[in-house]
Amino acid sequence: MFNTCLRLLNDRAEAEDVLQESFIEAFKNLQGFEYRTSFGGWLKQICVNRIINQLKKRKLVFIDIEKAKAAGAKLVSSEQIVNSLREYKAANPHLAKRIDKISEYARDIDKEVLIRGEKVPAKAVFNPGSLKNTTAIIRAARVVQV
Repeated sequence: MFNTCLRLLNDRAEAEDVLQESFIEAFKNLQGFEYRTSFGGWLKQICVNRIINQLKKRKLVFIDIEKAKAAGAKLVSSEQIVNSLREYKAANPHLAKRIDKISEYARDIDKEVLIRGEKVPAKAVFNPGSLKNTTAIIRAARVVQV
């Protein structure tokens, strides 16, 4: 169950919370278990429903990289971020644990790029519906989820 939560949420603490809440919900509703499926299947469905609810709480922002670059935004690789963190850690050894944790997150980006800039133009930002339409119409567009 935990692996399912972790795989779908991509956040260990959030996955632990959702799993714990799922077990509590299952325990509270144990009298409602009807034995039509296995207990594991029932519990997994509770987990999946809680994961879906958790994901709905997140706000997604989609950015068209080409439009953002045209507006002056710069792309920063995860390696550049890790190198900058390494330099910052050398200058601030008292923050080593925090910086190491942030470095782990940056490494997990896996060669993706982040946008650095004062402002991302409104025309470069999509909502999920317009993103779907845009990617269907313009297959060559380079659109990422941030």
